[in-house]
Amino acid sequence: MRSSINQMIKRALAKVRRQELVQLTCQLVNIPSRTGEEGDCAKFLVDYMRQAGLETSYQEINHKRGNAVGLLPGSGGGPTLIFNGHLDTSFTGVEDEDYPATGPLSPGSLPVARVEAGNIYGLGVYNMKAGLAASVIAVKAIKQAGIIPKGNIVLTGVAGEVEKTPVRGAVRSYHGQNFVGGSIGTEWLIKHGLVADFVINEEPTDLKINWENGGYCWLKVKTKGTATYVTRKRFAVNSILEMMKVAQAIEEWAPEYSEAHRSGSIRPEVMIGAIESGWPYKPSTCPAICNLYVDVRTSPGQDPRTAIHEFGSVIERLKAKHPELKVDFEPYLLDKGYRTDPDSPFVKRCIGAYETVMGRKHEDCTGEHKSSWTDCNVFRRYGIPAISCGPGTGYRRKSRQITGIQYAQGEDQRITDLVLAAKIYIVASLGICLRSS
Repeated sequence: MRSSINQMIKRALAKVRRQELVQLTCQLVNIPSRTGEEGDCAKFLVDYMRQAGLETSYQEINHKRGNAVGLLPGSGGGPTLIFNGHLDTSFTGVEDEDYPATGPLSPGSLPVARVEAGNIYGLGVYNMKAGLAASVIAVKAIKQAGIIPKGNIVLTGVAGEVEKTPVRGAVRSYHGQNFVGGSIGTEWLIKHGLVADFVINEEPTDLKINWENGGYCWLKVKTKGTATYVTRKRFAVNSILEMMKVAQAIEEWAPEYSEAHRSGSIRPEVMIGAIESGWPYKPSTCPAICNLYVDVRTSPGQDPRTAIHEFGSVIERLKAKHPELKVDFEPYLLDKGYRTDPDSPFVKRCIGAYETVMGRKHEDCTGEHKSSWTDCNVFRRYGIPAISCGPGTGYRRKSRQITGIQYAQGEDQRITDLVLAAKIYIVASLGICLRSS
């Protein structure tokens, strides 16, 4: 049995074509797919998988967005495995939209693929169109090798994974499909009948196997002041200055929270991610309202309510110290983190696939990878074991020196890692789906 499986794995690995991987990745990058507008990219992927000989469907969410589904049917009696990746990009590629977070856009922050010196550059290539392309090419190679697994192998390209949600702000409100993320595509996928025994998610993990992910809780904090003209500022309360007290208290509390909820290598972070107040076009008005937006990460299994409660204690202590401070807060998006049993045969088989392809012993993922939210948590919530494994580290290196971080200088992906990812996917999927349930 083992010998037969190894022979089929070799046949499939021989069908992986580097140029085909590069071409598909570039094609996906070249189709803009900001959150809320993933439909065109999903439809392209459906057509590509159909031409590769897979059974396909387009799962519509609305007129601009949907999920791509491809299927390599099994002969029966084996487990169903899903390869899952999201189509929406972390940023929009539109400078007016992205500038407050990214600053001026670099070429790697645009939905235009560029191949240079063994790397692919472009918006979405790192998170996570390269990993998605690798899984598609892997299953295509299995099909071309004439291998029929016992279990079904499913490919999904989903909408709306990126952490976004509509919110009413102080300066403007953010509403509509472009702000509906937080794994809505995978939720839609499962609720409309697509389930499996196991899931491999292609999020970037430096090709390592990650079996746990943290959750998060987003909190909107509001301070209130007095609106007046600059010449009367001495009679007013500036909501921005009041918020500075809040921000300082949060920053002082953050290390304490992170340490208290440490779980293995995961140290859940707290970050102030946005602030808004007043009129940039009229700074002569003292602002009466200031909003602060905070991301509080949670460890796998941690109840998000503990984060809310502890954050509330910080605010109450601050109000006791400054009785005149008018401040309140509310959570506006949260989700729990989960883990898959690292001792399960599924996880061990994925680790074995890594070690077979990489030729070295598997090392655990970093706390950064484990602290990130992924669609794995949605599958785990429904009782489906899931791991993440994908190309990309989050850093740019020259020799052993870190020269930059993803997003700060745009996105890129090493082509050699892309090829290795496809090979890991082949070894893992055949090791799982050629066996009986």
